Amino acid sequence: MNLSIVFEQLLQVIFPKRSTAQLVETIVALEPKPRTVETAAGVVTYLFDYRDQAARALITEAKFHHHDTAIRLLGSAVRSYLADPGEHLILPIPLSPQRQRARGYNQTTAILNAARLHHRTDGLRRTNGRPQTNLSRGEAVTSQDGVFSVSQTHQHLLTGSSLILFDDVVTTGATLSAAKAALLPHSPAAIHCVALAH
Repeated sequence: MNLSIVFEQLLQVIFPKRSTAQLVETIVALEPKPRTVETAAGVVTYLFDYRDQAARALITEAKFHHHDTAIRLLGSAVRSYLADPGEHLILPIPLSPQRQRARGYNQTTAILNAARLHHRTDGLRRTNGRPQTNLSRGEAVTSQDGVFSVSQTHQHLLTGSSLILFDDVVTTGATLSAAKAALLPHSPAAIHCVALAH
């Protein structure tokens, strides 16, 4: 038996793969099923139901583990939905500076990169908002007030533009609503909200 195979098997016993990573490795493709939901941000189009085990595994692996296959598969799904964004300017929801440093990447940006869709990461900035995990619906909505701002050097890009705000998961719509509130004073022609899952 090859020593490298023995070593790999030993590593799997000591450090077993996460169940979500194992599931991701079995997925060949995931076809988006766009639907809409009314949230604090207004109507949001989402591509997957977060209760779907495969979609949840892909998002979890992309978001928390920078899993290349998960990012590639999600990017492919986003590309099939936004195949021709036309004149829309795509803005991924930014992470707070602390979370960006801790993770080392923004999953929404990574997914848009994998989708090979032009997007801007320099127009919308995030301050240190509270994580929304375990917050009530009302707390989630108010926890995001004022956490986004627009870079002065990029305000001109927004005026008259049709924007697509892109996030990974929408629940209450608080994050997208706060981002919209920061963008609206700059007179965009329209703001469309798209999320991977709800």
